[in-house]
Amino acid sequence: IGDMRVKLFSDGIAPSAEEPAVGDPSGPEGITTVVGESANELLVDARLTLRTAAAKGTVEAAVDRAFDEANRDAVSEKLDQFLNGKTRPEISWASFDDSKVQGAFIAETNTILISEELQGSTSTVQAVVLEEIGHWLEQGNDTAGDEGERFASQIVGDNGPIDAAADSTTLVINGLVY
Repeated sequence: IGDMRVKLFSDGIAPSAEEPAVGDPSGPEGITTVVGESANELLVDARLTLRTAAAKGTVEAAVDRAFDEANRDAVSEKLDQFLNGKTRPEISWASFDDSKVQGAFIAETNTILISEELQGSTSTVQAVVLEEIGHWLEQGNDTAGDEGERFASQIVGDNGPIDAAADSTTLVINGLVY
């Protein structure tokens, strides 16, 4: 159905389907999600954080540690375009009917969703946005594990353990299943 990445409280991300399907938003098909206001201002902070990391040389190391070798050139090129303002994902606040979901990337719509419950928690929002940008950077052949979390952890200098398990879920947005 589509390639969708979801940030769960357990820090797992996983692909979903290729094309959105119509579904019953109240049914067991997925997590009902209501997309809220634009959160494009979060990209300003993310771009600044990534530019600072690039100046320190940590972006290259983050790309090397987070992504498969076969994907690194494409990821680096897309990251350069993002840093230069030539490309970006859309980003919006969202309400998920599962409080474990902190963020999601939906490839079909080029959109990052950030849980409204995180508003006011600057460091958590920053970490989730950077993780979802990590998923946005890699579209196509997916690196095993949670490359978004590995990427974000390297950028912010978090050396804690990374959950290698990939949790997957389905979102239902306006009756469409992702």
